[in-house]
Amino acid sequence: MPARKQSIILGFGAWHARTAAKNTSALEFFGAYIDFLNAAGFEIFRANFASRSLHPQFGAVSLIWSSENNIPLPPSNTGIADMRQVKVENGYVNHVRILKVDTEAVAFRNSPMAPVILEGKTVHEKIARNAKSFRFPIIQDLHTLGGTAYFAMPVLFKGLREGFTSFATRKKGGFSKAAITELQAVTELFIMALEARLKDELIDTLLRLYLGEITGPQVLAGRIQRGDMENFESVVWFSDIRGFSAMSSIMQPAEIIELLNTYYETIIPVVRSSGGEVLKFLGDGLLVIFSARAGKERQAKYQSLIAANAAGRALKKLNERRVSEGKIPLEHGIGLHFGLIQYGNIGSDDRLDFTAIGAAVNTASRVAALCAELGKNVLISADLAHLLRIRLETHGQIELKGIPRPIEIFSIPGKRGVAGGV
Repeated sequence: MPARKQSIILGFGAWHARTAAKNTSALEFFGAYIDFLNAAGFEIFRANFASRSLHPQFGAVSLIWSSENNIPLPPSNTGIADMRQVKVENGYVNHVRILKVDTEAVAFRNSPMAPVILEGKTVHEKIARNAKSFRFPIIQDLHTLGGTAYFAMPVLFKGLREGFTSFATRKKGGFSKAAITELQAVTELFIMALEARLKDELIDTLLRLYLGEITGPQVLAGRIQRGDMENFESVVWFSDIRGFSAMSSIMQPAEIIELLNTYYETIIPVVRSSGGEVLKFLGDGLLVIFSARAGKERQAKYQSLIAANAAGRALKKLNERRVSEGKIPLEHGIGLHFGLIQYGNIGSDDRLDFTAIGAAVNTASRVAALCAELGKNVLISADLAHLLRIRLETHGQIELKGIPRPIEIFSIPGKRGVAGGV
């Protein structure tokens, strides 16, 4: 191994040992790595790391570092979902999330990503000051900014091509052959270290997506023992789509999936914005809790009602659109109950579920089942209603299946029992 190549690899090892703990996020770590390269004399002014993203909403993620705030970013026609910029110690990192990587798109085919990602090649372009034509549009952009060379290489995770990374320099003479060898070798090491951070962030994202914003971080923090349960009071929300079984019997599978996704996309954001934690998708239904832990009883009970009202308004807007498209409008029933729940892990040794159980959950589901019978979209048990200082309509004491005593049931006065209801 050439002495300089060995030297930079050893230097990376020492740098990583010093800085790894300081730069916990992938974004910060990438910025720190470019600082390391520049300290080694590479004079980078723009760098890009892009890889496939295991996320239901985004196909890829890109980290673009720049020394200034005017560095070219991917064009809007490349499927960008969103972009945010973070100031790091010696520059800026733009975090770009891309909906889908279209390898047939003109923008992709005309970029260095095509040979790097599709063929596994490296790309090294010297940028002459008096150049008039350029192999890729990005090279012309970098030429305008005083760039002298560009280098791109594949990103390999476990031997598979998952993306690419690139570097642009203003160093006089660009990247020498020896510099390219060093840059490629040390970047391969950096990618291995970065992969661990990306996986940590991916696990956190997936746990939040599949288990919720509150439950996901608890599992990641190690709360994974079977029987590890916590008792606390909560408003329990149980809801389902009215007449779903009848609708699904006459709909195609794709239509059913579209209906459910549309309904959830409408209801879940308003539930979460009011502090609700979605614990379960129950076919066409939802199990949600509004935790009253840490003295949040008053907040939880009113937030659940705010969420129910907001859900009614959101569903009304959705139905206006569905009717205009010739689709069946949706109606749902929400049961709200306040009580003690058991929240945590249940299951077998090799298959666990993080959920809420207890009489309060069962009661909420029984209350929700009454919505069709009473012609209301939202019904509230006495245990919650008596805690609310608002005018409610009583439906009297009602016996609920599996509940040992009759429970007084209330609703919100007005059309269908909820503001903005359908």
